[in-house]
Amino acid sequence: MRIEQLLDQRVPYVGPVSGDSMKPLIRPGRDRVVIAPLAPDRVPVTGDVVLLCAGGVNVLHRVIRTDGRAFTLLGDASVVPEQGVLREQIRGELVELWRDGKRVDLRGGAYRAYARLMLVCPPARCAARRAVGRLAHVLSKCGRR
Repeated sequence: MRIEQLLDQRVPYVGPVSGDSMKPLIRPGRDRVVIAPLAPDRVPVTGDVVLLCAGGVNVLHRVIRTDGRAFTLLGDASVVPEQGVLREQIRGELVELWRDGKRVDLRGGAYRAYARLMLVCPPARCAARRAVGRLAHVLSKCGRR
């Protein structure tokens, strides 16, 4: 059964995930996650890790910005955010993470510090990517002269 079908039936998904966008928090194929259905009255807040279901694709990313109606999501290892995500597209939220058979405390100080760091870093990651792109463009022009 697909993740979104479980969540539609109000059943949490328990299992691995694929994709590298949430590294190092979630190691694809190795860690197990518990994604709970998002309660109808629950509005995700900045820092939450949520499941976006859109166009047949499921993406587990962090909320980095919201105005309460639209959300901007970004994977911890990503540089390009999903903007304009609607509440209806967010189907679940990460509530547990298991690594090597041990539960990672998502309410503990170490995780909260990591989550804050991820919220501070996106602008720096995006700026660094733009700078590298510009540098590559300039260098490619220099090689043509």
